[in-house]
Amino acid sequence: MERKIFSIAPSFNCSLKCDGCYLTTSVTKEMRDAVKSDYYWERAMEEAVKHGFEEFAMTLNPFPGATAKAVEYAIMAKSKGFKVINVTTTLNSVWSSATNQPIHYADELLSIVDILSISVDEHRFETPEIFSDQISNFDDHLTHIDFYARGKLLNINLLWTPTVFEWSKQLDDTVVSLLCWRNEVYESSDDENIIGITIQHLIFKPLTLYPSAEWFYENYARVMEDAEHIKIQGDGLQQIGDAAFNNSLGMTECPGRNMIDIDPMGFARKCPENPDSHSATTIHDLKKLLISGVPGCMNTKCNCIV
Repeated sequence: MERKIFSIAPSFNCSLKCDGCYLTTSVTKEMRDAVKSDYYWERAMEEAVKHGFEEFAMTLNPFPGATAKAVEYAIMAKSKGFKVINVTTTLNSVWSSATNQPIHYADELLSIVDILSISVDEHRFETPEIFSDQISNFDDHLTHIDFYARGKLLNINLLWTPTVFEWSKQLDDTVVSLLCWRNEVYESSDDENIIGITIQHLIFKPLTLYPSAEWFYENYARVMEDAEHIKIQGDGLQQIGDAAFNNSLGMTECPGRNMIDIDPMGFARKCPENPDSHSATTIHDLKKLLISGVPGCMNTKCNCIV
């Protein structure tokens, strides 16, 4: 049985301006400044656990003080009874490329999380060589602190931008293969096999943000032909696709079937890609949604429909 996921975005504030990201195209200043109180999130976590949610997922955009805030909420979630802590962020939120050392609070965060997702595209790494060097140094650090050996997972969110497609032409091997340097399987304390690193393939939503949908499919087919040993899985194994990616290949189910996502303004969705929001601005409103479930997509323009 799949875990029920309680997902939050504590802030729309972000220091990056990435192509295709809703934070660049759709977020107003009012939304960027919006925050819910720590008391609200604490009560929300309590209610989510009461209603059977086992995984706490948090998107951490890079902004001043973000890592410290992530540690605070991760500790809070653990104390409320969540079994899995899942944080999505950028590498520079946890690792200094200048010193090749974890930044302040990063090791504390790494000791708490069960899954850490790092986003990869040209906005975060200027060249594939810089990416390779920095992620390899970070990987060495994770190995040194027994991150993988303790059954924890590093997930790479690889966004296939036009520039990343160009990266794959510049390398002796493809970007995907570059990311497959680790294939070790670890034994966790409960004897389940844990893969140390997964790669999640992300695409622009909608595909019209590429020169054309045909352009995307042709370029992706070229990359995967060069890395024919790699198989994209609907879910589970080392290579996975996000909902929109899988949908384009005809092999997905709605990710919102077991999730509720709360944004910084206190609005709830089935998942972050769902444009249909419902008020959870008060704990009373949130409790009603946790009991009844967030209504499904009423808008046929869901970002997962590509």
